[in-house]
Amino acid sequence: LRVLVVEDFRSDAALVERLAAGRDMLAAVWLAAWRQSQWEGCLPFTEAPARISQVGCLNGTVVATSEGNAPAGRSGTLYLNLCEDFRNCALGIQIPAAARSRFPDPELKGKPLSFFGLVSTIGGRPVMVVSDPRQVRAVGSRQ
Repeated sequence: LRVLVVEDFRSDAALVERLAAGRDMLAAVWLAAWRQSQWEGCLPFTEAPARISQVGCLNGTVVATSEGNAPAGRSGTLYLNLCEDFRNCALGIQIPAAARSRFPDPELKGKPLSFFGLVSTIGGRPVMVVSDPRQVRAVGSRQ
């Protein structure tokens, strides 16, 4: 992953240095978004397995949501499922518990959305962790 990201940001020496040290991954994602018009040319979420360790934009309609386990009185990780059977889906979207309060619209089911971020794997499945509302837009939205 670091090699791909460092190659993409070779012209920004300070950022490359921080990335090589394993810091500022979200800064790298946002710099990539700024340098390329991230909301143009989003791909279908089914392309996620071919995009592991890459930053990009993927479209999908949320068919279900579920919440991970959390201590009593606290919200857990929110999982946005883009397929009926999340176990066999090309991409899972996760909103970490710590970021949940930043997302104003908890009812996402049935909404076609664009997600921008790093495609990684968790448990062998492609996942995009979304921790900032600016990483999510309604499909076709310019805001």
